Amino acid sequence: NITIYLYNRDGSLYAKTNTTTSPNYVNYIVSDELYYFNATAFDILGNYNSTETRNVTIDTTYPHIEYGIGTQPSGINLSQNFTYVNTTWTEINFANITFTLKNLTDFVNITTFTVPVYEINWTNLPDTDYIYYVNITDLANNKNSTSINLIRLDTHAPNATILNPTNNSYHNTDQNFTVNITDNL
Repeated sequence: NITIYLYNRDGSLYAKTNTTTSPNYVNYIVSDELYYFNATAFDILGNYNSTETRNVTIDTTYPHIEYGIGTQPSGINLSQNFTYVNTTWTEINFANITFTLKNLTDFVNITTFTVPVYEINWTNLPDTDYIYYVNITDLANNKNSTSINLIRLDTHAPNATILNPTNNSYHNTDQNFTVNITDNL
């Protein structure tokens, strides 16, 4: 006779299954929680043995993550050489969080933390367009991500030069203005 025991987090018996076959596969319908389980076998002479008690955490809930205070909205043009990203997230079985920054051609920085971190500040960035996003993963490998944000960093002012009319000139008819405007982005 084999008895399989399943206990919940506080040690209360959640389920018990008796069988005479081995191996035995048991499916319990359980909710997200920490469970402990073991088995005890008896033979017809009264000899018995028990397995070690093991635990398993059932986690079917995906992490929740979104951008937090201080994170710039997508599509913004900034006159700075850094990008600050702040997140808020909820996950009780946290495994890791990854902050990703990419320019138009390549990954600039991918940083993964295995301890709870909510923000990152990428500094000394050259002028260009960037995208960034944040991924979070829990111990059951449930994953979620923020939206992808696009930003433009541009620390150089545009240059404008008036070509016509020339300075201090006089005209007695309508005058067209010709201007040459350049920008690094």
